[in-house]
Amino acid sequence: MKKWRAEGKQEEQKIVLGWEVDTRAFVVKLPEDKYIAYKNQINQVLKAGKIEHKNLENMIGRLQRVSYVAPHSKYFLNWLRTLCKTTEKTTWANIPKATRDSLELWKKFLERGRGEQAQTISCSVP
Repeated sequence: MKKWRAEGKQEEQKIVLGWEVDTRAFVVKLPEDKYIAYKNQINQVLKAGKIEHKNLENMIGRLQRVSYVAPHSKYFLNWLRTLCKTTEKTTWANIPKATRDSLELWKKFLERGRGEQAQTISCSVP
């Protein structure tokens, strides 16, 4: 009951199912803590130059969630999924140039999902 009261209050900005929802501006954004965690994970992988299978699966799941805010970004998960097939057999793999480029682009998608350029929900009132 205590949790229900705390989460059930009317607010203009609220975290709902892991997304920051601003009902005044009709905007859905990636919360700051998730943005930082996802970006740090990408930076660590790029710095290391290689990735383990479990870490790669985790990253794919996270980025798939981000693709809800930037829908056309789903295409750029293909390089990561291809690499995932390799890591299933070898447990880790070096990151090819195309995948590195894709991860750099994902950092921009994360900025879009977090920043003021976040996906706006259009609403027309009759």
